[in-house]
Amino acid sequence: MFYERFEKLCKAADTSPCAVTISAGMSKSNVTQWKNGMSPTLSTISKLAMQLKVPVTAFLEEQQAGTENT
Repeated sequence: MFYERFEKLCKAADTSPCAVTISAGMSKSNVTQWKNGMSPTLSTISKLAMQLKVPVTAFLEEQQAGTENT
């Protein structure tokens, strides 16, 4: 799930999902939507990645690791 990975990346950067989302110019209501299972667009993921100073693929790595074994 996107939100779980986003939350881990935020913790690694010593910040919160809400702070990153607001810094990226979005509403913190987006965080609630992601918690509820909605997925952001690639454009949104790109903005979040820039704020966290990580590659866009950082949001996918955990999912990819799970699918390689199937």
